[in-house]
Amino acid sequence: KLTKRAPGLVSPIIEIVDMKLERNAGTIGNTIMSRALERNIHETLAQNGQVLLLLNRRGFAPWIACASRTCKWMMKCDHCDASMVYHRRKPLDEAGFVRCHHCGLEQRVPKQCPDCAKKVIQLGAGTQRVEAILRETLQIPDEHIARLDSDTMKKSADLHSMLDAFGRGEIKVLLGTQMIAKGLDFPNVKLVGVIDADTAIDLPDFRAAERTYQLVSQVCGRCGRGEGSAKAIIQTYNPTAAAITLASKSAYEQFATEEIAFRCASQVPPATRMARFIVRESNFETASGRAESLALRLSLDAIGGVVVSPSAACVLPRIADKYRFDVTVTAPTSQELQKFLQNARKNVQAGRELAIDIDPISML
Repeated sequence: KLTKRAPGLVSPIIEIVDMKLERNAGTIGNTIMSRALERNIHETLAQNGQVLLLLNRRGFAPWIACASRTCKWMMKCDHCDASMVYHRRKPLDEAGFVRCHHCGLEQRVPKQCPDCAKKVIQLGAGTQRVEAILRETLQIPDEHIARLDSDTMKKSADLHSMLDAFGRGEIKVLLGTQMIAKGLDFPNVKLVGVIDADTAIDLPDFRAAERTYQLVSQVCGRCGRGEGSAKAIIQTYNPTAAAITLASKSAYEQFATEEIAFRCASQVPPATRMARFIVRESNFETASGRAESLALRLSLDAIGGVVVSPSAACVLPRIADKYRFDVTVTAPTSQELQKFLQNARKNVQAGRELAIDIDPISML
């Protein structure tokens, strides 16, 4: 293992900002950017340093909702159980549109709430909104800012062109999603800002803490790669979360020990091996019934420590007009899981309406 940085390089100073304390402080962009991050951006640019900003959320605002506090309307996709995300076609295009990030549906932004006729507002922040704050509020020249996400990077040449410009110093502030979190080596990056470290931590996925640790640790490693001091600012509403505090200290062994203990207690990977059966149907009752029958059928083959969970609706129950239920199977070893799957495949075949995901990367 590597216990030291390369000779001459100093570890960056890490500052965790509790965004709950910023809520009523009159800060920029409705607590999107803390006072500490704003100040450090100005100071870094004044000293001719470069800035990396991470926000793992595309678009301008992740929610469109009614402005009335008594009305609960929020704009949802017609085909998915997911919110529509507000996008701008150009940085200063305030009309914009909404898009579903699951099925790709695009619509116009409604002029008023369909339930109470009050105005609608944009809630939350994506990379486009942070870009607008950098341009309009912090008054950073357009040519010094670049946004790197899947909306701006249509082909690999776009990525290489942007990174080359950043390497030459033409771009002063590079803002992006997880695409900027690892693999970049620019010695003049003196400040890294994590706009929202909580994008993954609250997800109902047993790997949520691991992904948060990885993202924070990797992006903080993008600064302090040249001579002189560097700093990373992590904005979060969960300042005591182990994934964030331990990542800020580069305390990987402690995080891994605690996380593995949690995984063992919960009997999820790597303590076990897992397979996930996902049923998809156009009708809710049909999907629910098929998944329930599947769980019962699979449980008949569950021997040798294999555990079949009851069927349950997926975190996103409907995507592209398909209702989704899953059945999760765990086994103590890969050999036992493979033996179980060989028997299961005699009666259960994967197809358009049934997916079998071995060692699933995501539980969503």
